[in-house]
Amino acid sequence: MRKSSIFSIATTLMHVHEGYQVGNFIPPKVGSFTPPLTLVDREDIALAQRVIRFRMDPSLFEPRFVLYSVLSPYFQNQMLCQSTGSTVLGIKASKLPQLKILCPPVSEQRQILALIDKKCAMPDKILERANRQIALFKEYRTALISAAVTGKIDVRDEGEAA
Repeated sequence: MRKSSIFSIATTLMHVHEGYQVGNFIPPKVGSFTPPLTLVDREDIALAQRVIRFRMDPSLFEPRFVLYSVLSPYFQNQMLCQSTGSTVLGIKASKLPQLKILCPPVSEQRQILALIDKKCAMPDKILERANRQIALFKEYRTALISAAVTGKIDVRDEGEAA
C-alpha cells in the first residue's frame, strides 16, 4: 500500500488550455482558489479569460478530494503566503509549483470522501426536515386563515364572543 505523499499542485494536476472534461477542476480566475470553485460536470462549456483548468491524474486524485483540499485552511494559507496584489490578491503561474497538496492513495481519498459525505448528510437531513415542517406550518396557516374567513372557527376574544 502506498503511503500518503505531498505533491506540488502544479506538477500533480495537469494544467492544460484546450478542451474540458467531466471532473476537471476550475478556479474562478487565475490565481484564485477560494470559492466559488467548480468541478466540471459537462463537456460543452466555454470559459472567459483569466480562468484556468486543472485536470486531475485519475491514478493520483479523486477530483472532489482536490476540491476539498484546495478549500482547506492548509492550502488557503499557502495561497495567502504566495499571493501578491494591492487591490485583489492573486497568485502568479510561476508560484503554482510552490503550492503543496496532500496525496493519499486513491482508495484512502475515497474513504475520506465517504466520511465527508456522511457527515454532510446529517445537516442536509436536518435542513430537509426543517423545510418540510415549514411547508406544513404554511399549509396549516393557510387552512386556519381560510377557516377563520369562512366562519368555520370563531377567532374573536372570549369577551367579544358573548
